[in-house]
Amino acid sequence: MPLSPTERARRGGQATALKYGHPHMSTIGYAGMLIVAGRYFGNDVAAMMQYVRNAKNHPDQQKAIPFHTAV
Repeated sequence: MPLSPTERARRGGQATALKYGHPHMSTIGYAGMLIVAGRYFGNDVAAMMQYVRNAKNHPDQQKAIPFHTAV
């Protein structure tokens, strides 16, 4: 049975983490956070993190909340 795209992505991420380690994954995660903050929150990381916290605690948290609706 072929793997779903989600499962392929999960396995790929795990393989990358095993190959390059935590420091690499942390670095690319931080870089991604800065890109999202710059693109959607005017480089305001604190505002982005507040938005993420609010979205996480929202009653409709099961639904994906696209960043483009943040501003």
